[in-house]
Amino acid sequence: MSLDSLGLTKEEYETSLGFLREANVNISLRRFDLAIGYLNKDLKFRYSVQDRTHRRVHKGAAYYNLGVCYLFEEKYDENEAVHNFLLAYVEDCISNAPSPQLAEYMDAARILRISLGIDPRFLTHIETAILAIKIPANILDPMRILLPTLQFAKEQGTISEASLASLCKFRGPIPKKIELTRFVNWEKRVFIGGNYASHIPNLLKIKEIVIRLNFEPVIVDDYVIPEDRIRQFSLMLLHTCKFAIFDITTAGGQYIEIERARDYGIKPLFIFSADSVNRDHPLTSGLKMLVAEDLKAYRDMETELEPLIKRYLLGQVKSVEL
Repeated sequence: MSLDSLGLTKEEYETSLGFLREANVNISLRRFDLAIGYLNKDLKFRYSVQDRTHRRVHKGAAYYNLGVCYLFEEKYDENEAVHNFLLAYVEDCISNAPSPQLAEYMDAARILRISLGIDPRFLTHIETAILAIKIPANILDPMRILLPTLQFAKEQGTISEASLASLCKFRGPIPKKIELTRFVNWEKRVFIGGNYASHIPNLLKIKEIVIRLNFEPVIVDDYVIPEDRIRQFSLMLLHTCKFAIFDITTAGGQYIEIERARDYGIKPLFIFSADSVNRDHPLTSGLKMLVAEDLKAYRDMETELEPLIKRYLLGQVKSVEL
């Protein structure tokens, strides 16, 4: 059983997961104010269940993801990030009591120890404080543990009044551009091609839908690209994907990628916005390589894109399983 369900009924857990799913989608799209809003809704909901039932509810996931939000460049606040990761760690330790050391295998401990390089003595103090309490399950607010631990660290000169992040050796925001990692989940990756200059809202909507369907979107513009090898890099990214969706409303750099997709064994989805006077075909030229039946039009990207993409991705997966 997941710790996230601790203290919640099945219905309450589903309500909470709704907030957490929306938060994760918005984190993936770097809409951090929206993500933080959903995470705070989840915390408010979980605390309300605690207040009503007087039983402990685990709150680690919301605190952990709030920490993640504050590590990104757009929202970077190192003190807020460390503060929320520590609250998540306290939650993990309490929920694992009387064996709080089990929290060391969870996400909050890993990011604090490995990614941020926190002083391990501080985490030990947290575990000690929890073990000193006769019934840890009665601790409904993680600040009950964190506040005295912080006060002790201040008295020892480990941290200053203003900088909680000084507990950590490694600091710095998560950059907007991501590095291509060596290990990728080919089965879930979806290349998204189109005109980045004129149709970025459409491409971002496609990206959002792909995330919501539990696939991994790949947009070239999201990556750190060597300036002199843009085309080669985009084709390399395409090669790491099992699926491809090309918006061909207007011409961009997608035609070379479309040609290569066939070489890579990818059967793409071709879509175009029919919101102009040319409602029956894209505004692009050079489409002789495509069969007319392969082209799918959409007029309202808020309502018509998702069914097209869902049919393409999930239909492909089912056909392979059969």
